[in-house]
Amino acid sequence: MSKKKSNGRYTPDDIDLVTTLSRESAVAIENAQIYALAREKADTDALTGLHNHRYFQERFNQEIEKSALSDETFSVLSIDLDFFKTYNDIYGHVMGDEILKEFAQLIMSSIRTSDVGARYGGDEFAVILLRTSAEGAEMVAERIREGLQTSMDQRGIMLTCSIGIACWRTDGITRETLIQAADKALYAAKSRGRNQICLASELDATEPVRPETVLKEDDTNAIENIVYALAATVDTRDHYTYGHSKSVSRYATELAAAAGYTREGIKRIRAAALLHDIGKLSIPDSILTRNGPLTDEEWEIMKHHPEMGIGILKYIVGLRSCIDAVLFHHEHYDGTGYPRGLKGENIPKDARIMAIADAYDAMTSERGYKEGRMSKEEALRELKRCAGMQFDPELVEIFIGLRRRSVSLLSNISRDLSGEPSK
Repeated sequence: MSKKKSNGRYTPDDIDLVTTLSRESAVAIENAQIYALAREKADTDALTGLHNHRYFQERFNQEIEKSALSDETFSVLSIDLDFFKTYNDIYGHVMGDEILKEFAQLIMSSIRTSDVGARYGGDEFAVILLRTSAEGAEMVAERIREGLQTSMDQRGIMLTCSIGIACWRTDGITRETLIQAADKALYAAKSRGRNQICLASELDATEPVRPETVLKEDDTNAIENIVYALAATVDTRDHYTYGHSKSVSRYATELAAAAGYTREGIKRIRAAALLHDIGKLSIPDSILTRNGPLTDEEWEIMKHHPEMGIGILKYIVGLRSCIDAVLFHHEHYDGTGYPRGLKGENIPKDARIMAIADAYDAMTSERGYKEGRMSKEEALRELKRCAGMQFDPELVEIFIGLRRRSVSLLSNISRDLSGEPSK
């Protein structure tokens, strides 16, 4: 204890005492800061900066206890990124992690500081909205859903989210029943087409919770969404082939129909044509967007894109039937093509059709690695010249007939519109 009197001088003992107390206080403050930091790290998801699963469960229990003693309510959002695994397979986990971090920032900017946003696991997120009704929760959920869609659309990425909403008391009073209600609403949103919001209170009580496992072969809408999203991503990356996949799809489906394909076969060839260049997502931009002829080394890299495409498609159950057309559409009828050097009718017919459609559009389009483009008639003559070498001769004849009938029809329509007599 200090013996310093009022207005007296500090003695050496007084100074030693103050110094000791200061040091002990500093240690206590530092320990408190270290503890607080450690506690914060223990409660935080390292990748996204949101709260983690453990903290979310703790707060969930606390809010249930508080709400049970008051008239206040709260709502829970169960959020899942649609087809995030497909995105990871295409772009890799590094890019996938960047998307998860961006989405976490979107969630944090869409809720109040008093609310609790958490990464529930993988690409699943959850939010506790304090003192919020189901109607208010729906507004927040729509802000998150629309924010993600707008951001991804601007970058040409087909990535959305589905959200399920449950409200305390209305949809459940225990943690288990409330989480189950939110999950049930989430899976309902996914089964209705994804990229939407569903309230647990709107569901039939007998509807089972159906976790999404794999994409089903007959999930037609979901498969078509993936096909168009992937095709759009390829076209966005490569300026010189913008719209190329759509043109190839049109030519290939017309040829398939004329060659006697069934309705299912035509659907298959349409999807495969839209995705025939999907492997280009793995080609460096320096090659893909090169303005001028490619070097031999660059061509060797480019020639691997069919196999790279299979590395993507094999993970999507509903698109596995497209693999033959995508992998072998650069094989030549005389056996000099790639990647396997298949010959004649050993080349799958889907791939032989794709080869003709792809070559015709390439010849009649501006491309960065070649000068100029052919007229449609010149391209047809080139197909005829290469029939039996690069292309199936029978399919070439069918395709030439289709294209010339199409040109003749357009010519007649033009004359009819101008009032000229038909010849």
